[in-house]
Amino acid sequence: MPKRKAEQPAAEPGFKCRDQRLGRADGEGMAGDFNTAFTKEFEAVLTQVLDMYPDIQEAAPLSVEEGGTASKFDQASCSAAMAASGSFDFQGTVFLHDLRWRPHPLTPVNVRGIKELVESRYQGGPPASHTFLVHIASDGFEDDVAANAGSFKRMSPEEPVFALLFGCTLAKDEEEKAQYRRLLLSIPYRLVFKSNINDIRKESISIRERIRDDARAVRRTGLGMLLLVITQKQDMEKAGGKVNAEKLYNFFKDCTWSRESEKPTKGFIENCTTLWNKLSAASGCVQVVREAEILFGADSPFSSVLQMYYLTLCGGKASGQKLLWVFESVLDSKRSGVLRNEDISKSKLDSSGSSPADLYAFKFELLEEFLGPTFLNSVSLSPKACAEFRKILANHRSFRKAFGYRDNEAAMFSEDLTHPEFRSSLSPAEEKYLELVEAAIYDKFHDTSIRQSLKLGRVAADVLNHGTVQKAVQAIHDAGAAPAVEAVKESEDAPMPDAAAGQEEKEEKADLFFPGEEAQEAYERWQAVVSNRINTYVELIVRPANSSMDEMYTMLRQSRTFQKEPETGEYHLHIYDGKTEGESKTQPALRVPQNRPSYMAAVVGAALRARCKEFQKAEDLDALTVEERSIFMFFDAFKHDNLNVFEKCFNLPDRKLRKSRKLLYITYEESTLLRRSRVRCCDSLELDVVEHSVMISQNALELGARKRLTMENSTNKFNHLGPVTLEDPNNKDEEWNLPVQEKRELLGDTRRESGGASSVPPELAEKGKAQRAATDLEPVSFHGNTAKFWEEIYHSYWAASILDMTPQNDNAALAAIMLKKKYLAIVNTQAHATLLRERLQERVFRLMRDPQCTRLYEPMAVADLDFLNANADESKIEKGKKVGKAKKKAKSGDGTSKGGDDGANTGGDGASKGGGKKAGRKGGKGKGGNTGGGEGNGEGAEGGKKPPQSLAELLVQVQNSAKQGGEGEAPPPSG
Repeated sequence: MPKRKAEQPAAEPGFKCRDQRLGRADGEGMAGDFNTAFTKEFEAVLTQVLDMYPDIQEAAPLSVEEGGTASKFDQASCSAAMAASGSFDFQGTVFLHDLRWRPHPLTPVNVRGIKELVESRYQGGPPASHTFLVHIASDGFEDDVAANAGSFKRMSPEEPVFALLFGCTLAKDEEEKAQYRRLLLSIPYRLVFKSNINDIRKESISIRERIRDDARAVRRTGLGMLLLVITQKQDMEKAGGKVNAEKLYNFFKDCTWSRESEKPTKGFIENCTTLWNKLSAASGCVQVVREAEILFGADSPFSSVLQMYYLTLCGGKASGQKLLWVFESVLDSKRSGVLRNEDISKSKLDSSGSSPADLYAFKFELLEEFLGPTFLNSVSLSPKACAEFRKILANHRSFRKAFGYRDNEAAMFSEDLTHPEFRSSLSPAEEKYLELVEAAIYDKFHDTSIRQSLKLGRVAADVLNHGTVQKAVQAIHDAGAAPAVEAVKESEDAPMPDAAAGQEEKEEKADLFFPGEEAQEAYERWQAVVSNRINTYVELIVRPANSSMDEMYTMLRQSRTFQKEPETGEYHLHIYDGKTEGESKTQPALRVPQNRPSYMAAVVGAALRARCKEFQKAEDLDALTVEERSIFMFFDAFKHDNLNVFEKCFNLPDRKLRKSRKLLYITYEESTLLRRSRVRCCDSLELDVVEHSVMISQNALELGARKRLTMENSTNKFNHLGPVTLEDPNNKDEEWNLPVQEKRELLGDTRRESGGASSVPPELAEKGKAQRAATDLEPVSFHGNTAKFWEEIYHSYWAASILDMTPQNDNAALAAIMLKKKYLAIVNTQAHATLLRERLQERVFRLMRDPQCTRLYEPMAVADLDFLNANADESKIEKGKKVGKAKKKAKSGDGTSKGGDDGANTGGDGASKGGGKKAGRKGGKGKGGNTGGGEGNGEGAEGGKKPPQSLAELLVQVQNSAKQGGEGEAPPPSG
């Protein structure tokens, strides 16, 4: 750094280059210099100012006379005024008090406030006068101001002076430089008589509090308030022994405070002491808090002492490393924009529920497991890689620096953000391990899953992207073995297909036989058409693990479905179906479930707030209304008292929202309703076939008249809909069935609301209930409505878009696709979203080739995918392949048994389909079996016919075999 003129011998006697601000000069008991970064920047600015104005240090002070004019300073007048009133005002150079103005290392400077002050006061040019006053203390009446220059104790905040020095560097021309020079030479000072150091400290606190409303830059940050208490405590202990909270409280009580709430209480002082002990033990925590204050100023996530105190209580008795991780995670999440200050407010941290801080503490424990020797040994990484990962994955900054930044994360750090080369040098197994840690620890979009883990007390299935830790380990082992598999492939003449990459696709197409490349291309093209159609109309978001209204509000506001404006006469439908929520999901007997409105209140409240454009934050609750083009539709699950519970969601603490209600009566066909209720052996004494649905809107609904789609002589002007026919649970084309294990993953922890299981009336209890195996199939939704029912609802009530707050099966989404309506569902889990998309893909692809489904039917798809119909009619070709293999093996003597078996099966299949005569129906199967067996024996003895050389020949043989067996007649024996 170049030598400054401030360090040259001064022209006037008595100028001393030393720092005389309040507070100890050493860092005893503290965490070092809190202003290192700012000091470096300020030194450069100060050097620039001294180069621009080389003569201002030696300028003599001036007296301030009546009327504001300045004259030569008179020491006699100063001494007289000090003796009479204890204070004297004068003007002087900015360096009269301090020749260096270096920030005190233990007093955090409000850097963000200084920059805001520069922008507001000096960006447009030099002001006409100063708006601040520098208070300096003197301990004697006869002090010579000129002789003691540079040694006075300053009591006023230093931030306004820092802002002036920063502003001087913005001078654009000589005229502005001259104006700034005048400002630097006419700093207003007030010399005050104070003989006691405690009086000086109290006056310093009072001065800052008096001007904090005028200058935001002088407001104390959370860390500044903490250090104020701690430094005062340590100074009092140094002077007179042990100091308790009572003594500190009495000291601060005598100071002037801008607000009574700002005055430290005894409890606050005790919290400060406890907090400081914890932060001091966790090396680096204080620096994290300071970094947050520099970046965000008043919007820092560590905005108050109490907030930081409650942060240290999260995660139980946290070690120093764990506490540092929590603080770093808060700052990292704030930088990347996924954390709001209200998420970690004192009230949220003090509540009984899990907060983001608990989430970060849980992540630390999970990271320790991933970096522990047990886990690293289980994934068989090299010792060098293990040591490297332990070093790099230890904290957020080193992780981002080593592996690069994504999306808006580059703005999180101010250092060089060039993309590193380290990641490109990782082996497949190391890359897989990194993906595991990144998804579970550093990926912000998985925080909901981590909250679920926190609630369950174990690692949730979808956190690791693999299901369990064991599967994650196996995936890493598979990735490590992939290069060896690749080497084997290259060494063979015929390249082996990549089993790991194409396993899922192979399973999906195992029963398909593509006649050629064109057929396969057509199949993939139409699959893409279906996928695009689903993505166009269907949007899925995962329900937060804690059913947080704020989180759902944010997700709904950001969804593309909620951003769609309705056409004239159309409405946004918000549907809550009591039959697919709560215990109805898993108990077919409970068609009338106990209604626990916790999730209902949260999701309806989130939808109300997301739809209301005037509502932006919690303070806007007075502006909340039911949106004019919205309908909230509730199905009461045959328990009509639930309607009142639903309507309470529209009552605020101080008022009821303006709304209009309309009732719809839905009747169900008795036979189909009974069939659904007996899905799992339930005997009920009484079944209600009338369901009530209430529709809430802002004003009375004025719907355009529309005829019902499926019910003759009925329109939407009636308040009745029915009779509604339910699906046959045994119809695999319409009913979505899943194994019990997959259904449990689909539902997650939403199978029951908080409060435990409901008491089931004896008449509704399941009879002969047995323990279900994990592979047993059962409907995804026992009481869900059909796709035709939802088509009727969307059509009759002019839906522009649909929010399904209680989705379970695929029917509601399928109806939206058929009518080309935007559909948004808050699904139970990530597994639910994945399975639902797969189900929609399969069902739309099938209906697209069904002429009876006029809304989705595509004639071109039928023509292009004709070979799929052949596969379905001919038992998926695989059976024909077995027949061909059996005939081919007959030459070596194996055809006797295998050919006979296949022939018997083929003949039996044909007999079951064909045969118009009674005799044929009775004996066709046996004849076909004998015929097939004889044919196999003959070909085994004689070598048989020539095996098929093409798919066409194979098809002809299979068709002939089926035809002969169906007629119940045996062809002449061939051997």
